[in-house]
Amino acid sequence: MSKADAFTVPIQLTFNKSTTYQSALSGFFSILIYATSILYAIHILLQWSQGDLLPKSSTTTGTLQTLQVQFEKGFFELGIMNSSLSQNPFAQENNLLLPLLFKFQNGQSTLIGPIFSNSTSGYLNLDSLTLSYNQETDDEVQYFFIITSCTAKYIQSYGTCASKDKVDTYIENISSLIDLKIKIKQFNPKTQKYDTITKRQLLAFERKYVFYSQLSFQVTKVQTNDGLLLDDLHDYTYINNYEISNQIVSANFSNQYEGTQTLGFFYLRLDSLQVSQNIQYPKIGEVFASIGSIIQVLFMASYLFKFINQQLFEYEFVETLLSIYYEQWKNIKQSGLIPFYPDKIELNDKQIDGKIYKKFRQKAQDQMINKLDLINLINHIIKIEQLLIDISSKEQLNNIVNKKLSINFMKQDDYDKCQIIPINDEIQSASHSITNLNNLPQFFTFDELITLFDYQ
Repeated sequence: MSKADAFTVPIQLTFNKSTTYQSALSGFFSILIYATSILYAIHILLQWSQGDLLPKSSTTTGTLQTLQVQFEKGFFELGIMNSSLSQNPFAQENNLLLPLLFKFQNGQSTLIGPIFSNSTSGYLNLDSLTLSYNQETDDEVQYFFIITSCTAKYIQSYGTCASKDKVDTYIENISSLIDLKIKIKQFNPKTQKYDTITKRQLLAFERKYVFYSQLSFQVTKVQTNDGLLLDDLHDYTYINNYEISNQIVSANFSNQYEGTQTLGFFYLRLDSLQVSQNIQYPKIGEVFASIGSIIQVLFMASYLFKFINQQLFEYEFVETLLSIYYEQWKNIKQSGLIPFYPDKIELNDKQIDGKIYKKFRQKAQDQMINKLDLINLINHIIKIEQLLIDISSKEQLNNIVNKKLSINFMKQDDYDKCQIIPINDEIQSASHSITNLNNLPQFFTFDELITLFDYQ
């Protein structure tokens, strides 16, 4: 039954009552690595929870098939800078310049109505507009926005015009700049909301020239995936940019609206190109994988510290064995930054030549390593058995083999007297009993060792 045991426990030897060798140096760096790993993991998790980790993003550009976009109110703002009159030219009463908005669809234009500005700044705003594009049917919804002189024909009942002399005088003397402000949006991956940006254009505005500006709005579609474990998709569509192209048109083009003096045209349409963006936010598995990869890099230093521990263990192990063979070895003082590479060696307050010391120590270390070989140990045990057979009678050997310790319930005084002989005493006692035997391998005596050192 025991042969089928799947939970076997390995049998290990110990050194200084421990099955492992540990050093203060590697312990310090182990704590440092653990602390760094924990702090880094907390830092990454906080970044992830606050949306500071950069998501994966891919962008493609393609042609629109069909799309409809509605602009928010106030996306289009227009005013005249450095006006020669303090009066607002776009005022609803005593109007000088009349902005007209036309809807253009299926080759036909429809007057939406005049646009006025009653604010003290003189800037006018367009209400929300809907632009559409259809590549298959060419059914597009576009808008014309023109600036003309005020006439009763177009202002109708929406307001009143200033006198004709004032209107003509203003137009003849006008030489200024049109300040055009258009609000576009940018998607903020961190907050997953829109950031509004105002782009500004300054256009020359005077009676001698009639400007024509075409505004092509670029549409962006964003799909985000911010699921914790599984996909959680969200779609966003918005205007993220526009292109403006300006040109000067002839008088024939500008006089197509009878009874008015047209000074400028704005043509608003959707661009046929669309930008598609896919944003993939890090999932919990990717976050832990990122943390794990950095921690693995940190723990690569473990190979270095294992090497250092191996060197320290071999050094301390050899020191322990040499102290057993040579009691005076403990009197040797070594100093240096690296324990197993001492810079200064002293014995009885006298400095020892480091090269001779290291040579002797290396030789002793090699001998001990050879003696600790499994085959070598078995060989030594066999020799000890042969030695006992040679120096003991058959009866003595039987007594040694069959001798057993008896266990009795002892008094407290007897219990206090019970003790185990330390290993150094056992080895020293054994060494005294066999010092005259020639068959056992011997190290240098301490006196012989002293003669090897070159005192300075």
